[in-house]
Amino acid sequence: MTAPLPDDPKDLMKPREVAELLRIHLVTVYEWHKSGKLPGQRLGGTSLRFRRSDVEALLQPTPTPSAQ
Repeated sequence: MTAPLPDDPKDLMKPREVAELLRIHLVTVYEWHKSGKLPGQRLGGTSLRFRRSDVEALLQPTPTPSAQ
């Protein structure tokens, strides 16, 4: 999945930075990107970058449906 690049390059994160922030394995970052859970952008065909806002959105709690 691709996401538009932000105007400020500081808003882009490398996969290793994402893994460190989320405290997950680097492979998980790539798997989440491949599955569409974490949108990112390839730069020059090989470098992968993620918008900081997309990464931070994963840190927000998601509401769970109440059991009935």
